[in-house]
Amino acid sequence: MAKNNKLQTVEGGIFALKALKLVDVSHNEIGFLPEMLGECSALVELLADANKIQALPMSIGKLSKLEVLDLSNNLLAALPPSMGGMALLKKLNLSSNKLTEVPDSIGLLGKLEELNLSANSIASIHPMSLPLLGSLVVLDLTRNKLTSFAYVPKSARLDSILLVSDHALTTW
Repeated sequence: MAKNNKLQTVEGGIFALKALKLVDVSHNEIGFLPEMLGECSALVELLADANKIQALPMSIGKLSKLEVLDLSNNLLAALPPSMGGMALLKKLNLSSNKLTEVPDSIGLLGKLEELNLSANSIASIHPMSLPLLGSLVVLDLTRNKLTSFAYVPKSARLDSILLVSDHALTTW
């Protein structure tokens, strides 16, 4: 769509296109995604990695058909509670942001197979954020500030948990 440009904004009108399935605005200079994002009801894949996004609109939770969300290499410090509304999400990449915690709303993503939270500043994981992820196959928490990892996802499909860090885990 508009990959590898110098876009600073994405006009909300683009998300009024009801049949739009893929939006790729990777490698730009976008500072925020518009609230109208949630109106893009057919969206399956949103790639907005390598931008300057600092916050997500609450409407992101309305993307009920979204399967792939890549927001890596941005400036996100927190996630909206509405994130749990993306019931079909399978792949979520939030690596290389400024996140300090994994919110409970992540636990509502029951179809999630891949969760990449590497290279953030995560020091704590809420008790209900990971254990409910029954479809999870890969969990990447490398390069964070975790000192304990007590809330293991209850997924029979989980085959990789990556926890390599500069900080010593005291509880596993």
